[in-house]
Amino acid sequence: MIATAPPANAVWSNNSPFVSLGPRIPAYVISPLVKPGSVCHDVLDHTSVLKFLGEKFGKNGSYSPLVDARQVQSISAALNFDSPVTNAPAAPSLIAYLAGRPPTSPGATVPPPNTKLQQGFQQAVTNLRQGGADSTHPKFGNLLAELDKLLPP
Repeated sequence: MIATAPPANAVWSNNSPFVSLGPRIPAYVISPLVKPGSVCHDVLDHTSVLKFLGEKFGKNGSYSPLVDARQVQSISAALNFDSPVTNAPAAPSLIAYLAGRPPTSPGATVPPPNTKLQQGFQQAVTNLRQGGADSTHPKFGNLLAELDKLLPP
């Protein structure tokens, strides 16, 4: 492992220089505008988001002169506007998830049946079905199909 100093920072505040950007902290940028598996090697910090907001909505593409003075890139350096990810991943199977759980310990308590939360969930599912939703529904179809496997009609 090679340890290197954090990047230098030329921004001054109250006549006291911040000589570096501080410790390096990895970050995840999660967005349909990020190419899957990509890595951004640009120097970013918390003002990278402000720089992005300035690019999109600021006068002359700027957030403020102080933010512009930061020697970091905009978060847009990590984004790919030309080919966004448009197909969302499928939800994992509820059956497979439940099958992978460890068995319940002997001293575990089971919540009483028909709690207000359970009643609310059952009412939401009933409303979906009464509204015509079934296993072919584009948003809730997978959930309803899994519930059909678990719950009696």
